[in-house]
Amino acid sequence: MMPTQDLESNFGVVNRTSAGLVLSVTVPQSVTLGSARRVELTRRRMIRVLRRARPIQLRIDASGVSATFGADDENLAKTILAELEATLTAMKTDRLHPRIVEESLGITGRERIRWTKDGRLQQSGTGAFGVGRRSVHFALYAFSPIAALTRTPQVIEDWRRADEKHIDRRGRTNDAG
Repeated sequence: MMPTQDLESNFGVVNRTSAGLVLSVTVPQSVTLGSARRVELTRRRMIRVLRRARPIQLRIDASGVSATFGADDENLAKTILAELEATLTAMKTDRLHPRIVEESLGITGRERIRWTKDGRLQQSGTGAFGVGRRSVHFALYAFSPIAALTRTPQVIEDWRRADEKHIDRRGRTNDAG
């Protein structure tokens, strides 16, 4: 039996095959922003949604996840596809941790901190973790501005060129010149 496409969403598709209904979801670049950490997080969330539905078979590879359901489980496949769509769309409202921002934008920790302090990278809140009796606080970033910067890498290059005039070899601001 030749596969036929039955349902489609922004992130996945359901095909009818001889094995049953195969729901395939790719890890979308629009959600991961090119971050390997974010790819893994996205993949884990997709797998969690699919496992709850108890598929006959679950395949995981580098490009995404696919699950096989019985041929008569069309309503279940529609429901899961909608749930996956909601999960991946919700990820676009998550606040991003500093390492993900650095990885997505291809910047260093010093650049991220400097650009956060001078307002070029806007914070959307803070996070914290404990080390002994101390709390370490760090900036969190909104998804949309970071996504916009990943689409326009020229802005990052412009920021770097502007910083070259004011930063010495050790990464410190040189306000005297």
